[in-house]
This record gives sequence, structure tokens and C-alpha cells, in this order.
Amino acid sequence: MPVLDDKSSSPRMASSAASSPQETSPRKAARGKTLLPVIAEAGDTRLCPSYSPREPGSGWVFGVVEPTEEGPRMVPLDKPEAVTEAVFQMASPLHPGELFRITAPCMGAPCKNHGEGGICHLARSVAKRPIPKVSKGLPPCTIRASCLWWDQEGRDACDRCTAFTTTTNTTLAAIQGKGADD
Repeated sequence: MPVLDDKSSSPRMASSAASSPQETSPRKAARGKTLLPVIAEAGDTRLCPSYSPREPGSGWVFGVVEPTEEGPRMVPLDKPEAVTEAVFQMASPLHPGELFRITAPCMGAPCKNHGEGGICHLARSVAKRPIPKVSKGLPPCTIRASCLWWDQEGRDACDRCTAFTTTTNTTLAAIQGKGADD
């Protein structure tokens, strides 16, 4: 999996060794075994994989949205990185949530996607979308152990997570200077 390259002025990734942990049961296999600060900090709080930060210091980037022939896809980072001013600058003029997948502890009732009984309607919607599975096994993920979507919807949400983005290839091409009229 890649790491966020904060030395660049655009949202790009630096290469690193790939790993793809395969979890088969929600939260149980990885609970207490991870060294990732984002998960340790969340404790028993489930992490929302579709957080939209309003300011630096709020949330962690766990993936970068990249254009593909099938449409934008999230490429997970080796480890989540804090949302900083640099993340906001890399995403400019867009919102960081359009170029990065960001996680934070679930807000619960204040969230517009929160429903009765603690159900996340967005997780349910993603799990039911007719998006093709991205891989045969579970996609690599650094937040699965505490992910609300994984905990609530299991594999159905996980299989579609990397295809869930809030941007388009056209937007990505324009922001990266590809295909823009010069």
C-alpha cells in the first residue's frame, strides 16, 4: 500500500511495500492487536470511513482517491495519517474529502447518516450499491478492525468501500493537470 507524499503540492502517493491483511470476522481478529494510533485512539468507538473534516487536526487520511478506467477508486495508505494543514493544501481548491478518504470516530446522532438503533444509513447504502467488487479477497484496509461499515455491514460494504468516492475522474484529471486545456 502507498503512503501519503506530503512533499508534493498535489495529492500523489509514494510507493512502499504492499501488504493485504485478510480479516474474516468483523473487529474480532484485529481487536487489540494493531499498533495504529488511529485505532488505538478510537478505542471501542467505531470509525467512520467517510468523515469530512472542517479543519486540520480532525480525522486521519487512510486512502487517496485515484482515477481508473472504471471511475475513481480509493487506494489505501500503509497507515492513516493525521489531517493537517498540508492535507488541506494538497486538496485545494477542493475539499480534502474529495481527494482523500478520511476517517474519524463515529459522531453518532449528530451525523446526518445516523439512524435509529445506531445504524449508519450510508454504510447500508454503500453495501447495497451495484458497484462491482474491486478484488477477489477483501481489499487491504488499515482501519477495518474498528470500521463502522465493516462492523455493521461486513464484507458487502468492505468490497465496495474503495469504489465509494465523492469525486469524478474529470475532477481528478483537472486537479492533477491531466487533460486540462493549456
